[in-house]
Amino acid sequence: MHQLKKWLTDPVDNIALQVPRALVASVLAALLNLGTVVLLVDGLRLLDRYSAAGQVADGGGLLQYVLCLVWVFPGGHGSSHATGFLQFMLLSLLGLPIAELVIVGATWLHFPTALAVIASQGMTFSWNFLSRKILLFRGSAELALAEDRAQAPA
Repeated sequence: MHQLKKWLTDPVDNIALQVPRALVASVLAALLNLGTVVLLVDGLRLLDRYSAAGQVADGGGLLQYVLCLVWVFPGGHGSSHATGFLQFMLLSLLGLPIAELVIVGATWLHFPTALAVIASQGMTFSWNFLSRKILLFRGSAELALAEDRAQAPA
């Protein structure tokens, strides 16, 4: 049980452990956005278009950034949180043309719609994970582990 708790909470720099954590963060962010859109459109009837609700419902982006900062790639990065969040969202936005290209390519190859969407999501997740790991959160787990050791009583 202690090993499971350690695996779930301790800083990690192993990509085999970071990928499942990133998937969990992505799913939680998507669920938050879905819930917000349903609340704004169906529940509160503040917006009557799904696309408008989707544009204002990016609490999931903030949730995902926080989860990446403290759990997926703990230890953060060298910039401020505001700058880090903007960089994080910019990298995410760069995933949109990737998704579109995959959908267009899959359509051209006559893939079934579901397969095209799954391929698009897989490529977008891969871009988001790798770009964040390489460009934004380099060496974050080593930094977090070093900080933990420095704060530990002698």
